[in-house]
Amino acid sequence: MQKECQGYLRSTFAEIQYQCRHAITETKTAIADTKQAIKLQQADGKIYEDKLATAKTAFAQKKTKTAENAVKKMTTKLKEAKRLQRQHMKNLAQLAQQLMLLLRYKTKAKATETALKAFEKDYKTPSEPGLKTNTKETKEMIATTASTETLRPGDKAPDFTSVLEDNNVVSLNQFKGKNVVLYFYPKDNTPGCTQQAEDFTSMADQFAAKDTVILGVSRDSMASHHKFAARYAIPYILLADTDEAICKAYGVIKQKNMYGKKVRGIERSTFLIDQQGILKAVWRGVKVPGHVETVLAAIE
Repeated sequence: MQKECQGYLRSTFAEIQYQCRHAITETKTAIADTKQAIKLQQADGKIYEDKLATAKTAFAQKKTKTAENAVKKMTTKLKEAKRLQRQHMKNLAQLAQQLMLLLRYKTKAKATETALKAFEKDYKTPSEPGLKTNTKETKEMIATTASTETLRPGDKAPDFTSVLEDNNVVSLNQFKGKNVVLYFYPKDNTPGCTQQAEDFTSMADQFAAKDTVILGVSRDSMASHHKFAARYAIPYILLADTDEAICKAYGVIKQKNMYGKKVRGIERSTFLIDQQGILKAVWRGVKVPGHVETVLAAIE
């Protein structure tokens, strides 16, 4: 049991560092984009200032309605450019603070992992006659895991419920009478998951034509899903499985090798469920290119 706990801690620290690295990269990209937006707004502001000066000169020389309207128009555009610039500056400050916190979390996780390794090196497990790791709880856990990992076509799809951002509840049973594509992915805004989401989005109408609902599941929060869906115009439902209840029901949580370390995460998987709630097809260890086309072709 001690080794199991130590292994879990090691994988947890490694996963925290991986998530931090990803978030840091994403934040740095957002900072670069915001800086570029500020430059563009500054350039626009300079153009509007010049045009406003020209319009004012024209109005001073000849006070016509057209000249007056030109002054008002350029004044409005200049105010809007400055407002956007202030907003971008505010966003930049927030992103810089977020980056600083992420770097701090990453450093703490690394330091904790190092401390754990030092402890493991020095600690000697005392000899305890009769100590067993194959407890009843462990056996039950293994049995549960085995049962979900062996889900196959013809099995009844495990039901589940999930709460959306607007507090509406979604359950698998509410889609009886429709086909359901339930796909599990590791994390919002990562390259492979983004491509997969865009692939499903590009073919959403074709799935709808086959009376099929698409549901995406990850361990991200609904707030993260909301931003992800807005950023890539995702038209289908994303479910937040923060407690891993749905992932465990379908057996998609695995030990994965990430940067040479074992981490616990979602194995990219897709389940096609027919109109009676029965599994029609199961894909595990999914490779993104061409996968959505394969799923669509499997629906009668």
